[in-house]
Amino acid sequence: MARGPRYNVPYRRRREGKTDYRRRYKLLLSGLP
Repeated sequence: MARGPRYNVPYRRRREGKTDYRRRYKLLLSGLP
């Protein structure tokens, strides 16, 4: 299940435009089991 700061922070930062979301998405996909 997805929970914890890991999933909340990216969305908040996305609004600020600080996170490279495409790169983040790739990291998440490769990090999932």
